[in-house]
Amino acid sequence: MREAVRGLRGDAAVDLERVLAPLAAGIERPAIHLAVPAALELADPERAQALVRCVQEIITNAIRHSGAEHLWIEVAQAGGRLEVVGRDDGRGARRLRFGQGLTGMHERLAGLGGSLEVDSPPAGGFRVRAVIPPPEAEA
Repeated sequence: MREAVRGLRGDAAVDLERVLAPLAAGIERPAIHLAVPAALELADPERAQALVRCVQEIITNAIRHSGAEHLWIEVAQAGGRLEVVGRDDGRGARRLRFGQGLTGMHERLAGLGGSLEVDSPPAGGFRVRAVIPPPEAEA
């Protein structure tokens, strides 16, 4: 994580694939399937850090709570808006409760004008969707 955050400092654009890949490396279970568009870069370090922290929290929650075999994380950008979707094949949750990690993620996203959706489908698993709007969308 330190290496990933270190990559967010400075004025240079952040190569998200390069920064996010180490977060998933070396984790045996769940197997992490990370999809980040090639050459996706962010010039805004605040948004880059929010995105990296969201991915970190998704991974941490899957390791600690899901019992999942697989975790899929997809990062996409459209019209300047960033979206991170994480889903696993774990046991899910009967009742959704926001602990410190999800609460922190929600607050970080809300501070940027973004949103967080969390659900646990009846068939199992857990899904998190984080949206970060472009800088000009801030209120």
